[in-house]
Amino acid sequence: MKAEKLLEGGLMRKADADPLVIKSLLAAAIDGLENAVHIIEREPVRCFAQAYDAVYDACNAYMRGNGFRSVAENDHRVVLAYCGSSLGREDADTIRMFESTEKRRHKEMYSGKYSISVAEAAELVARARKLIGKIKDSNLAGRA
Repeated sequence: MKAEKLLEGGLMRKADADPLVIKSLLAAAIDGLENAVHIIEREPVRCFAQAYDAVYDACNAYMRGNGFRSVAENDHRVVLAYCGSSLGREDADTIRMFESTEKRRHKEMYSGKYSISVAEAAELVARARKLIGKIKDSNLAGRA
């Protein structure tokens, strides 16, 4: 969803880019992803959850660095939608991949079975690493 639609819909608002918040979110994203790497083999579902949170933190930093913040009840959806529409196509594909895997994981959580394989978790971590690196290296770095 485009930024204009998110603003018009009252799902986000303009906000000053706070360098401390941006820096903290980027650090959390990097740390979260590194933690995820260490458990891929042992706990692929948990690895995915940590990688998802890392992507969310990086996207939140990106959004805030561009002068916006989510005010929606479903904050994750808004933050990821903003990044999906603001970044390139490959990054939007990565975000959609995380969103669909998260929906599946959430649904499966209630059935007691989780079907995220080690290979799938490794692919998600690799895509998260690329996306987080791109966000970190963007013009956002000057604001953090």
